[in-house]
Amino acid sequence: MERNERLEAMQEAASAAFAPLRLTTEDYDFDGGIRYANAGGLLVADITGNPGGVWRPQRLITSTDNELYKFSLHLSGTCALGQDGRHATVRPGDLVVYDTTRPYGLVYGTTYRTVVVGVPRNAWPARHRRYSRRSPSRPVPTAVCAGWSPAC
Repeated sequence: MERNERLEAMQEAASAAFAPLRLTTEDYDFDGGIRYANAGGLLVADITGNPGGVWRPQRLITSTDNELYKFSLHLSGTCALGQDGRHATVRPGDLVVYDTTRPYGLVYGTTYRTVVVGVPRNAWPARHRRYSRRSPSRPVPTAVCAGWSPAC
């Protein structure tokens, strides 16, 4: 499969799993993948890729999209996350939260691996939804990744 075909296939798979988005790559020879499954109403995905970007611009957001909070546990590589004028640098072992109902962007400076859990917004207690206006969250170092990443 050619580079553009691999990038397009990854973009289609990630869009089908979460919500419509766009991928870009800095490497001529794109390499990446996504494995995902639904479990108890949650979407769990293991994602890898080359340096590049993931973009969810306003023009791709519609009322028929999955409305999710994405909890992302970063396992390897580095990433810059931006949403609502806030920015976070994400390193291995960090956990961040962002919202698919608003534009966001991620820029990966290295090859990476991340595990993302998509939680439906309507499953989140109403009293906590006010926190969605604060995303992306400041990265939270977590011991949850013990044994998953050499950085933990």
